Amino acid sequence: MVFPGLVAPGDRRIRSYILAFFAAAALAVVIRHIMVLETGRYYWTLGDWLINYEGGFVRRGLTGTLTFLIADPTGISIIAVAGTSQIALFLAVGGLALWNFSRIAWTGPVLMLLFSPVFLLMPYYYMHMSMSKELFGYLALGLMAASAPSGKTWPLWLGIAVFAVAGLAHEVNAFLAPAALAFIATLWIAGRLSRRAALLAGSLVVISAVTVLGLAVIFQGHGMTQAICDAIVQRGANPAQCKPGGPIGWLERDTAFGFETMWKVNVAPGIWPWFILAYLAAMVPFLLFKVADNPRLTRILMIAAFAGIITMAPLFVVATDWGRWIAMYVFGLTLLTVTAVNLGLLKPRVSSVGPLYLLYGITWSMPESGYTMTGWGMLHYFRIVWHKLL
Repeated sequence: MVFPGLVAPGDRRIRSYILAFFAAAALAVVIRHIMVLETGRYYWTLGDWLINYEGGFVRRGLTGTLTFLIADPTGISIIAVAGTSQIALFLAVGGLALWNFSRIAWTGPVLMLLFSPVFLLMPYYYMHMSMSKELFGYLALGLMAASAPSGKTWPLWLGIAVFAVAGLAHEVNAFLAPAALAFIATLWIAGRLSRRAALLAGSLVVISAVTVLGLAVIFQGHGMTQAICDAIVQRGANPAQCKPGGPIGWLERDTAFGFETMWKVNVAPGIWPWFILAYLAAMVPFLLFKVADNPRLTRILMIAAFAGIITMAPLFVVATDWGRWIAMYVFGLTLLTVTAVNLGLLKPRVSSVGPLYLLYGITWSMPESGYTMTGWGMLHYFRIVWHKLL
């Protein structure tokens, strides 16, 4: 399949190679996840997915309950159902993101966004990031972005519906609300949405986010973990999914415990400067775009960028997954940039294409959480292959 608007005039092979690269990276993530599901050794990602409503309504319980609704009448293992659902969601997000990118010309700055280690390559580097529940939020933003190249509004409304559901899978998706609002405002500025439709869409996003966060505070899950664990163990899951340090056990924790853990893992060991460095590095590609003579859009983008940082700030205080929060912010800002470029509201400052732009994305990686520092990205894997060949 060939898409219009390519890397360089007349050279479609380059884009084909790039798409093949991301397909191979996605396949590696999928294979790794299947191996993890079969061994049961990695309980965090699967355990989070299997949180359920068997003991009553609880935050993050939607995916486990839906898994039971499929597995129970069919007799299919809940591990198979959950794993298949996770992989399908992961591939849908990646495919939709690449489709949105394929609708614009691939200049150097665009390639820097695409190859950013906190965008599509983040799941490749870190197992935590591959099948985590913010994929629902990413899917919602990808659908909203698809309204621009498709010229239709139904992807936006479908994205808003997915956004509302995403918060019930994990309340962290509610923190993507500023990005969702920015998509709506951008489509309105471009004349793709009426003022009335934009106000309605924005209201639905805000109501969904506030409702989800309120439910998460009220139904935290204290005292419910045993019922949740019993439900998945009775259905054949490894009891290791219920380890106290895992996602199900975390429902019993409070904010004070989260802050104490974050301080011990991220601040006390002196890891925090690496996150700042990586955060700044992740923002570099956005400096290579300029607004196409639209003061209103300039204000919208600045507000969206600032609001996204402020909205995410509480997560950095109570949880150790700082790389995860940064990746969420950058993912939304990346698709928003691609959407604005597609609508002619943003323009790359540089139109050339060359290998130096690719080096930006393959020479470093974002720390996932505390106890880790910035890595060498793809160079790390190239080095391993090189030593094996020698």
